[in-house]
Amino acid sequence: MIQRPIFRALREALAEAPTADLDDLSTDPVEFNTQIGLPAHPRTGRPSPLLKYQLDIIRYQGPDLLVVKSNKIGVTEAVLRDMTMKGAVGDCRGFQLMMTRSGHAARN
Repeated sequence: MIQRPIFRALREALAEAPTADLDDLSTDPVEFNTQIGLPAHPRTGRPSPLLKYQLDIIRYQGPDLLVVKSNKIGVTEAVLRDMTMKGAVGDCRGFQLMMTRSGHAARN
């Protein structure tokens, strides 16, 4: 099982308020992420607000999302947060979600 901080934050947020229900979570991306905990800055470990492009990814309503990205820019975090929100309070509630990746074979 993958232990990403986002999933740990959601479990902790729900555990801290045992009477809390998923219905109590906001459907607004900024408020939802504030409720479950903002992402930690990679160097300082302090909570940092979502950046505009991360919010653009979360707010995207199309059927498929393809991102060509560099490393360590926060796209994976944004996609995981989007999936978490959709699975908790969005249109994917009650369904299993899967993220895949595609890569090139290792080159010599």
